Amino acid sequence: MTDSRSARSGAESAPADYAGARFLLRIEEDLKNYNAWIVDTFLRSIADRAPIDGKVLDFGCGIGTLSRIFHERTGIRPDGIERDAKQRSVFGERGFRGFASLAEADRQYDVIFTSNVLEHIEDDAAALTELRQRLADGGTLLVYVPAFDLLWTRMDDKIGHHRRYTRGELVSKLERTGYTVRQSRYCDPVGFVLALAFRLIGSKDGEPSSKSLRLFDRILLPFTKAFDPMFSRLLGKNIFVVAQKKRGA
Repeated sequence: MTDSRSARSGAESAPADYAGARFLLRIEEDLKNYNAWIVDTFLRSIADRAPIDGKVLDFGCGIGTLSRIFHERTGIRPDGIERDAKQRSVFGERGFRGFASLAEADRQYDVIFTSNVLEHIEDDAAALTELRQRLADGGTLLVYVPAFDLLWTRMDDKIGHHRRYTRGELVSKLERTGYTVRQSRYCDPVGFVLALAFRLIGSKDGEPSSKSLRLFDRILLPFTKAFDPMFSRLLGKNIFVVAQKKRGA
């Protein structure tokens, strides 16, 4: 494996259309159940909050995979932030409002969710600050990101990652940028084991095949759901955090 620090250096020059809508459409098709699980995790975390009244933002929405599921589950159409024009165009064609940046958004949001996005941003602390400014007082930020440099592969380089996180690192960064962290945990322990094995013996280009993704999605995902509570404090392929904007921040 390439050393993660040198890999990040290479990632800094990655183009904005890092793998394009083609890759995202493949992931949407191959990981249908997994994507639904992410959205359901988001929704469970805000189930006891005040009604969100339609003011929801998908930060780094891509082609709208998660926004479509969110809309199917709730009837609410999230707005989206996506800097890549091709992906933003697909998002719009699917019936959502998309913006190229947070500065273009024209409202405050009760809920902002972001999945596998912060790791692409060089100054993620500045992004978290901007997101906080777009939240209504007491609003909720839901963050899902990849975990552990140990799992770094060439795929991280290819799609423009700057980092993977630890739970403590992400919680600390959120607290420093004006949030109160309500929940933080590792997710997908089976995925962690598979990702580690893939790093050691997988394809040299770092990209998993559709067959392997579908095997995980259709066969192994129920196991990761079952094991999630047991390993949530220790390990997982990803990290999930629920953070609330501090009033007056």
